[in-house]
This record gives sequence, structure tokens and C-alpha cells, in this order.
Amino acid sequence: MLVLLTGGSGFIAAHILDGLVKRGVPVVTTVRSHDKAKFLAEKYPGHDLKFEIVADVAQKDAFDTALKNHKITHILHTASPFFLNPKDPQKEILDPAINGTRGILEAAQKYGPDVEHVVITSSNAAITYYDARHKDPETVYTEKCWSNVPWDEAVNNPASTYKASKQFAEEAMWNFQKEQNPKFRLTAINPPYVFGPMNHDVSAATLNTSNKIVWDIIKSSSVGKAGPTYWVDVRDVAEAHIRALERPEQSANSRWYTVGGIFTPQDVLDVLNEMDEFKGKIPVGEPGSGVPLHSTIPKYDNSLTNEQSGLKYHTLEQSVKDLAKQLNTLE
Repeated sequence: MLVLLTGGSGFIAAHILDGLVKRGVPVVTTVRSHDKAKFLAEKYPGHDLKFEIVADVAQKDAFDTALKNHKITHILHTASPFFLNPKDPQKEILDPAINGTRGILEAAQKYGPDVEHVVITSSNAAITYYDARHKDPETVYTEKCWSNVPWDEAVNNPASTYKASKQFAEEAMWNFQKEQNPKFRLTAINPPYVFGPMNHDVSAATLNTSNKIVWDIIKSSSVGKAGPTYWVDVRDVAEAHIRALERPEQSANSRWYTVGGIFTPQDVLDVLNEMDEFKGKIPVGEPGSGVPLHSTIPKYDNSLTNEQSGLKYHTLEQSVKDLAKQLNTLE
């Protein structure tokens, strides 16, 4: 087995890399710069770890060289284009997300004769509805559900563009399978907000969106009334990617909906206030008031994913405590 891991210095990918190294699996990983490669090489001396520099994952031929240079058998595609305040949603978010997904699949088809399996990091955003059903607590989200943002809405309403990019990127993956009938298996991993300790080179300024929620709670003098949403621990998402390769019969042509639970900012605050490092130094809010809100949003049923993957999830308490100890050392 030789695994190509794209975006190896990212939040989720760094945990995947750690899991592969611990299993003794040889890895080729793409990173954006030589500095990122150096950081990982120094972290895992002596491991069979090679690097390919891919500065822009949205380029059509971004992964061609990696597939040409190595006899890759399995691909874990976590890399996604990064945007800040896009002026042109289609050009800067939608097209790169779709092209990035098609690009890795086309590279595998053209230059990866030994590729058996491609796992792509999708999102809960490709599952949850974009209509009244998303506000109905009787709705139940499963692996079979699909987001339904219309293309015009995605292009013209910036608030929906990120969600739509995940939907259209994953649709591109399954459309590729229908149109090209590749000999390799495909799996999508669909996590919601991803929390947890960090394994990558990070500072307070470069925290991912989900972990920044916890950072902001620690640093703020009050907690907003943000509603409940779905979450998962980063270690569980990483494990899901690896298990998809280890359990091909269960994961082939499947979506794995990796949800660990539902949370509110108050739930996070309740956990932080149990910790000596934070007690008396952060707001208390209204202890216990978050949990009753969990039932006000759609339920989720990912029992099929859990049966196929055998995943067991970290609790919010474990995840927040492990992350908070680390955040406490960041400046």
C-alpha cells in the first residue's frame, strides 16, 4: 500500500498522517510549501514519508505529478481551496471546489494504474437541506440525504456559497463515477464542525473555523446565543478516512456521515468551567441551558456509518478539554 494524502499539513490531514505513520503505512503527501514539508519531515524522522509541493489544489493538473512520480494505490483527498472574502463566488469558490475534486479523480484515472480506492473529504454541508426541512426538528439526516442549493443561489448569495461548494464538489465525484466508470472505489466522508486537538503547525491566527469557536469562547467576556449545531472530534474524522481504506467492502461507493453529537456554545462553556485553568476566568453563562436546545434542530441517524466503520466517538467533554489545554499555550 502507498497512500497519497493531499493537503497533509491541514487540520484533519495532520491527524490522518499521524494515524498512517502509527500503522507503518508509507505515505506521499502534498503540501503547499517547502516549509510545510520540512515541518512534517522533522516530526516523523525515519518514516517512509515523501512530499510533493502543490501550491494551488484548484489547478486542473495539480495532482498529476504526484500520481506520475509514485506508484500510488490509495488516495485520501482532504485538500480544498482556501478563500477569504471572495469577490466572485463562482470563480473563487465553486469552480475551484468542483475542479479540485474532478482533478484528483482525473489524475488517478490517467496516471494511477495501481489506484484501488479514493476517499474524499466532503461535508455535512453536502447532506443538510437548504429549505424549510432544515428548521424542522422532526427531520432526520442520514447518509442518503442531499443538500439542495440551486446553482443560481450559490452564485448570487455569498451566504450559501460555501455550503453549495461542498454539495457540488461531492456531486462531481459521484458524477465522475457514473460517467467514467473508474476501476477504483470511491468513498465520501461527511463531517460537520470539526473540533479537537491540533497536530499541525498552528498559531492563534491560523486556527480552523471550528476550533476558533472554542478560542473565542475562552477569550470573550460573554457568550452569544448561537443555536445548536452538529460536531465531531477531529481524531474520529481522521480515523474514518483510514478505516475507509481498511474496510473496502463496507466503504466502497458509500458516504460515511461522521457526526459525534450536537453542541451549543453554552455546552462548551460548561466543560471549560470544569477545568482549573479556566474556572473563574471566563464567563459562566447559564449552565446547563444548552442541552435542551439540542432537540430544536433536525435529528441525525448515522448508524449505518457507525456499523460499517466501527467508529466510536469522543465526547464533547474529551474533545473540548484536550483542545483547551492546547489553546491555553497559544498566543
